[in-house]
Amino acid sequence: MRHSNFAAWILILLGVMLLLDQLDILYFNRLTITLLILFALGVLYLRKGLLHPKRKGILGGSFFLLAAISLLLMWAGLFPISDPVGFGLLFIDLGLANIIFYFVANKRMINIVMGIVFILIGLPAFEAYPGWQLEHFYSTYWPVVLILIGLGILFEGFNQRSRKSIDSSKTA
Repeated sequence: MRHSNFAAWILILLGVMLLLDQLDILYFNRLTITLLILFALGVLYLRKGLLHPKRKGILGGSFFLLAAISLLLMWAGLFPISDPVGFGLLFIDLGLANIIFYFVANKRMINIVMGIVFILIGLPAFEAYPGWQLEHFYSTYWPVVLILIGLGILFEGFNQRSRKSIDSSKTA
């Protein structure tokens, strides 16, 4: 892999924007600074993960980008601005990042399982928000967890078989 200056340019751009804020030329609040940092980290890690042969960085990059999107959704009023909802969204973001990592990097089934576990940990935070009835959601759709785990196991088995057939064709 050749050396790239992409990370340096992102850091320089972020530093210039923050310096302009310090000099009162641009006006950022904590939310916009946090969004800029999360977005920059997400882009950096995703780029690193897509260039790395083992896709190292996809999990972190997708988590940082999903966290930035969650903050934007809260800022836009689609989710209430509260600590429990923000805490729940972080767990949901971590769960979705694990699921993305599983499909992009062809990792083990543990990524799907941990993704579902993190999402299930994060969902109860929405109980505090009026209008969200998660009890009905859990009692109705809990078999989806079993379906997703089963699909993950099948997908992993197909990937292992295709890798074995590719490896055997290379040696022949």
